[in-house]
Amino acid sequence: VALEAVAVAAAAALRLPAAAVASDRAARRLFVQLARHQGWRDAGLLARRCGVGRWEVGHLARQPAPGLEAARLCLGDERLLTSIPRPITKTA
Repeated sequence: VALEAVAVAAAAALRLPAAAVASDRAARRLFVQLARHQGWRDAGLLARRCGVGRWEVGHLARQPAPGLEAARLCLGDERLLTSIPRPITKTA
């Protein structure tokens, strides 16, 4: 799953725009946890996407993230993902 799709899904679960993962703490926390759930482990990449340091990504990953199940459902809703620009994909 593309990282931008994760951002869109996390923000949509909170009824926010995808850009909110860089400004809203709840959206950032949900983004980090959903990304990790989808196999994204590069803390530096996640930190750059949401505008925080690597340490903060680790901190956010350990906090409870209400809405994770809703974000997972949003990730499966193609209607939310139709306007995503060029995806960032993980490398092996």
